[in-house]
Amino acid sequence: MSEAMKALYKREGAMGLLLAFGLHRILTDQDDPELWAAALIRHWHAPGEAEMQPGALRFGVGGPMVDDDARDADVSRSGMEALEGWCFERVEADRLRVVECQEQPAPSFMGVLMSGDTLAATGNTDSWVKDYLEVSRPSLGQTRGLVHAGMSAPLGAGSGETRAWVRADGGTWIETDEVLARWLA
Repeated sequence: MSEAMKALYKREGAMGLLLAFGLHRILTDQDDPELWAAALIRHWHAPGEAEMQPGALRFGVGGPMVDDDARDADVSRSGMEALEGWCFERVEADRLRVVECQEQPAPSFMGVLMSGDTLAATGNTDSWVKDYLEVSRPSLGQTRGLVHAGMSAPLGAGSGETRAWVRADGGTWIETDEVLARWLA
């Protein structure tokens, strides 16, 4: 949790926070900007912070949780039906925009060992670790939403979990202890 993110939210509200990430462009009439902002505040740094690496970020929206018996849909690691996903690039020191992801093929274990340089082996100069955030759709007008936060690294390593969030009086969202999906590789 970043103090800069909290300050940005306090100063500009949910839409101002989404604007800093360029997420206002993909928000639909089914999405609650307060849930998106709460998830961003909880899991990511502000665009202007030194720790922020836009090339490492992946943001997505997912449909309802998919039962193990109904795995015909495209299901992400979150356990939600995968709907859409985006990457980011920096446009100003404190502002990002969403872009289509240009995923690189995963490096082989031997390729990384032989190169001795994981960044060069993955072809990514930003970061070889990816931070994922996926929010359920629809969330507007709902009292419960899902947020998946996770990370992955080359060679199939990673972890993440999907938690339930509840909308409190006043429209703010609060993360619960209820874990609906978890993965570790």
